Amino acid sequence: MSHFSSIGFPVNDRQGLEALASLVAAKGRGVEVAGGGYIALAFKDGVQLWAQANAKRQVIGCHPHFAGKSVVRVRVGDLVPDPRSAFDGSVVATMVDEEAAGCPLRCDLPDYALAANGTTPGAALDLQIAAFAERLQYFANEDAFRSDATINSLSTKAFIPTGLLAPDGKPRQPQRSEAIFTGRIRETELRSNPLTGLPYRHILVESLGGSFDVVADPQIIQGAPPQSGGLVFGSFWLSARIKG
Repeated sequence: MSHFSSIGFPVNDRQGLEALASLVAAKGRGVEVAGGGYIALAFKDGVQLWAQANAKRQVIGCHPHFAGKSVVRVRVGDLVPDPRSAFDGSVVATMVDEEAAGCPLRCDLPDYALAANGTTPGAALDLQIAAFAERLQYFANEDAFRSDATINSLSTKAFIPTGLLAPDGKPRQPQRSEAIFTGRIRETELRSNPLTGLPYRHILVESLGGSFDVVADPQIIQGAPPQSGGLVFGSFWLSARIKG
């Protein structure tokens, strides 16, 4: 499954990605940055696509995002540009919430060149984080969670920045915007992609450090259909936008 399938786009190869990027370029709204610009196509349900165009107005990339209610308060450590593209990059930060203070995380920014302009290391800000599920398990209650021997050592609110730390606890190289986390479901809904009609699952999860907008292809979810009040465990790619 691709990250696009987490929000209902059946993109599995370069040809499909190029077709989707062309659609965004035709229907989206543009904003200029040095060397080109972004074209964003946003839908009322929260689904977003961010295409990139160079100075010749040629579309050169496209990334998914999902805009929801999630909030994670962080202190910025660094803004990390992608050496392959001036339009791509990440924020590395630590959580501010008292329960999670100092916990590191890294998120890719679909509008990196915009976000990096005016954001400085040391700044405290709110991130809206879309967690694109690569693996997702649902548990109806804590008893079911504790009965799973592979994860029952974790807290029901845990966050592990696997993109920053290797299994032995040493820094991972190269770093990635990935994490494993557990949390309780505040809201959940099976939705249909506004363009393709394909289903995707949105889950607002309360975890360590704040809340996360989890999106998932229904085919990867293990267990019964998620319900509010239940628990989730999964591995995720993290995409964020700065709130404010």
